[in-house]
Amino acid sequence: MRGEDLVLTVLLCAAATLFALWQPRHLNPADESVYLYEAKRVLEGEVLYRDVFEITTPGWIYLMAALFRLFGIDLATARMAVGILHGLTSALLYATCRRLGLRPGLSLPAPLAYLLVSQTAWPIASQHWLATTLSVVVLWSCARLPAARARWTLLPGAFIGLLIGVHQQRGVFVGAGVVLWLIVDHLLQRWYRSARIEPPLFAQLALLAAGSALVVVPMAIVTLASAGVAPVWQALIVHPIFNYRSFSYAPWGHSGGLLAEQASYTFPTLLKYLPAILAVDLLRLVVLAARRQGRDEARRLALLICFGLGSIGSIAYFPDFIHIAFIAPAFFVAVAESVHWAVGDVAARSRPLRIAGCIAGGVLLAACALRLQSDLARSRAAFPIHRATAFGRVDFARPFEAELYDRVQALMAEVPSRELFCYPIISSLYLMADADNPTRFQFLHPGYNSPAQLDEVVQVLETRKLPYIVAFPGFLGPQDPILTYLQRDYEPLAGAGSGDPGEAIFRRKDRGGA
Repeated sequence: MRGEDLVLTVLLCAAATLFALWQPRHLNPADESVYLYEAKRVLEGEVLYRDVFEITTPGWIYLMAALFRLFGIDLATARMAVGILHGLTSALLYATCRRLGLRPGLSLPAPLAYLLVSQTAWPIASQHWLATTLSVVVLWSCARLPAARARWTLLPGAFIGLLIGVHQQRGVFVGAGVVLWLIVDHLLQRWYRSARIEPPLFAQLALLAAGSALVVVPMAIVTLASAGVAPVWQALIVHPIFNYRSFSYAPWGHSGGLLAEQASYTFPTLLKYLPAILAVDLLRLVVLAARRQGRDEARRLALLICFGLGSIGSIAYFPDFIHIAFIAPAFFVAVAESVHWAVGDVAARSRPLRIAGCIAGGVLLAACALRLQSDLARSRAAFPIHRATAFGRVDFARPFEAELYDRVQALMAEVPSRELFCYPIISSLYLMADADNPTRFQFLHPGYNSPAQLDEVVQVLETRKLPYIVAFPGFLGPQDPILTYLQRDYEPLAGAGSGDPGEAIFRRKDRGGA
């Protein structure tokens, strides 16, 4: 790596990491807190899929459990981890562009766009960001194009295996994109009558699969041995394919409704149409192949197209603007490559154009810095209330959230078992109040969960007779079995008025004592 590349890589990594760390420490009640609480449960000895229900593969949860053991069970630990992931992703995007032959000045926009557009779309500690980092690693490992020996595919295969271990759907589709690219690349080399010795296609595919198996097979053996076949099959196969898809859907690039506020921090329209760059790449590839010109350029285009298609398939289950932000790095690289193609060598040979490019780069950098500073100031102002909790400092947007935590924390101090059930999805309270969920489910909702799973929870609650349950009945239907149980055996805290946190806290009625 050249000196300037090393300096730029370090600066990009540091900027992305620091920007993530400066975000407010608001504990997202859904995606973030669910996975972090599951990691805490695993750290404390519970078995994933058997004792803790989860629909994604265990990579992120095991990683966070290990980090909690090393650095403490604290939101700061999780945010530091995801900040480092953002830094690595930014550095890898720059390195990928350089591997594809782009000049340093044209390699910078991709990581800057990632920082400005992707990172701001979902500024929390999420398993999706680990999957994004691994996806970029796969793209980087393929960017040199196939080597003379087939064994080169072992490396991207191993990274695909790691990706499957973090998020099975994204890993499978990214892997399918790489397989498609290897086939297309093989056909292109035949079409161009390449004089170089090309590795056998079958050997490349076999070694790619072997690299993935080196990671996936041991993970599967350990998971099945610890949790059992039936719970793992239900959680990782049946639930994502049937329950999740029937419960949750979003049109491509969706950014309205509850997502509107978060969308204002990024560029949802840009994200929605960003994959259109693949149409430009496909047209260029067709023209080059028809003329049998630019063999290496055609092979690079084939990589970007196939990888982009695999990335699109990997989020087809819920393609809102946030999920597009997770796969956007592949398209940022494609855009940078197209700009490199459009500019060509003309700018490199023209001093006025080089000067103009430097000025444009400086303006772009300044604009990015101003926008990021504005986003950061606005996000910090949106969470003005702070509390020191069992999960470290947590910032709140509304007094209701902070007061709800205060009330629950005080009540948990009076409960020897510290057992609490939050419904349908308020896992942040488990972490902040150091409470224990006696059920397997951190997210529970009719339609998303099966009737058998809802009955299981009701049976646990009837057996344990918890003194307190936190719930938001306004989000539940009248036939909800958990709500029916709650209305029968529980009542809101005395004196709870409109807007009072006591509305959401239910205590057990006097039925012989808890």
